[in-house]
Amino acid sequence: MRLPLPPELTDRGRCPFDPPAALQEMREDSPVSPVTLLNGRVVWMVTGYDEGRAVLSDPRFSADRFRNGSAFLAAPEEMREEMFGERERAGMFLAMDPPEHTRYRKLLTGQFTVRRMRQLAPRISEIVTEHIDAMVAAGTSADLVPTPYRCPHW
Repeated sequence: MRLPLPPELTDRGRCPFDPPAALQEMREDSPVSPVTLLNGRVVWMVTGYDEGRAVLSDPRFSADRFRNGSAFLAAPEEMREEMFGERERAGMFLAMDPPEHTRYRKLLTGQFTVRRMRQLAPRISEIVTEHIDAMVAAGTSADLVPTPYRCPHW
């Protein structure tokens, strides 16, 4: 299931790592553009960096996708429940507004200190080394991007 976005905003062509061409055109035309969803609802697409920062830091805008009239309300109910039901939403503090977001952020802040990240570095190196060793043992080449996703500019 997908949100009712126009196909031109979801079609990545031959390379899934590149944004859709229509999105690039929107960005070049205007950093904020109206988009008509397949269900007829009009939403605003923010593609400019400065404009995106302004929206994300302005308390008049909400991160809560379901309580405040976002495009997610236009998604089929089963999709909304599957992706953002109360049970799933409990762990998605990025989709919450203060004070709920603030409470979760305070609980997690201590896990993302520079000291904590440095403590994780040896285990991360171990995991990476195991994967590289397995790739070397498997042969003389490795395809990190499967063939269907091969991009024309690579």
